[in-house]
Amino acid sequence: MKTITMMLIAAALLAAGCKGANKKQPAPPPPAAAPKEAAKGEQSGMPGMKHEKVDEKAAGDAKLAFDAKPAAGTKARCPVTGQAFTVAANTVGSVHEGKHYVYCCAGCKPKFDADPKKYLKK
Repeated sequence: MKTITMMLIAAALLAAGCKGANKKQPAPPPPAAAPKEAAKGEQSGMPGMKHEKVDEKAAGDAKLAFDAKPAAGTKARCPVTGQAFTVAANTVGSVHEGKHYVYCCAGCKPKFDADPKKYLKK
């Protein structure tokens, strides 16, 4: 009799625990939004790095290296990408062998700093 009672209690507990198993599960969250395209003047993959692009015909005087840090508004050429751009107040740069180099985006600085000679041979 004791065994039957224990079995009935176990069955009741098991049945009570299974009641929630048939409940509908909440829907999974929607997939993350696709990355937005770069805004005009913003480098792809580098959000927030905005440089006014320079017309390549007008960029003939864009320099690669400077004797001093170039001022905002100066035409420059990125030593990594070769892209001409206008230096902004937040433009990143490096000094190599006494020359100042500036980049079209923050992603170019570590590439240049790791192997400047690779990019200066271009």
